[in-house]
Amino acid sequence: MCGSFDIAQKFFWGTRISELGFAETYATQSPYPSHAPLGFALQGLLVLLAGGDEESFGLVFRLFTSALDVLSVYLLVRFWAQRDSKRTMWLVLVWAFMPYIVIQASFHGNLDPVVGLLLLLTALLDRSRPFISGIVIGCAACIKIPALFPLAALSLYHLVRGRYEGLRFCCGALIPVGFFLLSPIFFIPNYFSVLFLRYRGIQDSYGLWALVPSLGGVPWLSTVLPLALMGIAVAIACWRAYHGRSVGPAELITCALMPVMFASNGFGIQYFYWIVPLLPLATGSLWPHGLALLLSLSLLNLSMIWPLLHAERCVGPLGYRHLDWLGAVSGGDITTRSEVLFAAAVWVLCMTLWSKLMCRMATRAE
Repeated sequence: MCGSFDIAQKFFWGTRISELGFAETYATQSPYPSHAPLGFALQGLLVLLAGGDEESFGLVFRLFTSALDVLSVYLLVRFWAQRDSKRTMWLVLVWAFMPYIVIQASFHGNLDPVVGLLLLLTALLDRSRPFISGIVIGCAACIKIPALFPLAALSLYHLVRGRYEGLRFCCGALIPVGFFLLSPIFFIPNYFSVLFLRYRGIQDSYGLWALVPSLGGVPWLSTVLPLALMGIAVAIACWRAYHGRSVGPAELITCALMPVMFASNGFGIQYFYWIVPLLPLATGSLWPHGLALLLSLSLLNLSMIWPLLHAERCVGPLGYRHLDWLGAVSGGDITTRSEVLFAAAVWVLCMTLWSKLMCRMATRAE
């Protein structure tokens, strides 16, 4: 099955995990290890389910991520059905058939649908079962490291709301984080430096850094700016909790993650999937902004993969070892003027939606 560079990567790392184990996989120099241990374990398991066959792996992996999409839609529909909100249920169904959702799960072959589902489950469980919610979001952080940001945001929020509630959430999160994310330090040399320092996301030519290219020369700006904006979101949530007011978990997770997407220079289009399942829960009256963001993401993603759909040679698991012919088109690069336009729309809408969610979170009455 054809696809993008992503599905080929997943087979490469899954094969290394299943054949060599974690220690030798994290010792790989090129390409750099790109996932936390639980993410690699999932890829290795799917390679085993595919019998180690590259071509079968493409089908197995996509069926897995597509099934998670169906589960996300089911959870959203069940949630809104209990609240008798017909308009929002229609929005959820429209969301389910957006090209961006289908492309990320059924074409690229990313683990982001897994993280998106786990964050959705966290938002649905957080108010009634903080211990289970902590376990779920802890698993998300063990698949992809940036999920530590919403985990930290929810931890601080719960601790300010109440010591017992905060401890239940933190203890739940510590179970998967301690077992999957921290324990490898005892048997993998230089594990933390590999996991946190060596790998970096690929820079994308849109957003603030495309408008002002000179910002690329400012040291640490791409790290400090999103962290500062996340800090503002967490501070507002904790301020409300301190005064006995609640903040929606979907809203807090979304506000904690969005700065990484519009104020960082190393996050690609796939990472928006982390907030996409949360948009029907978080946006409320701002649903037109959320829908516009998803539509822009769909147009951008379709434009980026279009050359791959018409390529003479197939990209996918079987092509991973021979990608020299691929050039700039890998399914994740912004190369045309129309793509730059779509990407700018995504950036502006993401920043606008975050600002409006922040304002609503700070001023909304109980």
